[in-house]
Amino acid sequence: MEKKKNTKVTIEKIAELISDSQKLTVKRVDKRISQSGEVLARIVASGFSAQEKALSMKIEYEIQGIEQRLGAQILGTNNRIDALVAGKVSWDAHTRLAGRVTRLENSPRLGK
Repeated sequence: MEKKKNTKVTIEKIAELISDSQKLTVKRVDKRISQSGEVLARIVASGFSAQEKALSMKIEYEIQGIEQRLGAQILGTNNRIDALVAGKVSWDAHTRLAGRVTRLENSPRLGK
C-alpha cells in the first residue's frame, strides 16, 4: 500500500506542477498580448505620423503653387494698370495739346 500512497502523492505533485505551469503559460500569453497591443499601437501611431508628414508636405507644396500663381496674376494686373495709366496720361496730354494747337490755329495773331 505504501507504493500506492507514494504513487498518489506523486500524481498530485505532477497535477500541481501542471497547474502551476498552466498559470505561468496564461500569464505569459497575457503578457505577450499586452506587449503585442503596445507594439501595434506604436506601429499605427508611426503610420499616422508618416501620413501626417506626407499630407503636410503636399499641402505646403500646393500653397506654394497658389502663392506663385497669385503673385503672377497680381504682377500681370499691376502691369496692365501701369499700361492703362500710361496710355491715359498720354491721351490726356494729346487732347490738351490738340486743343492748344486748334486755338493757336484759329487765333487772329497767326494771321492766316
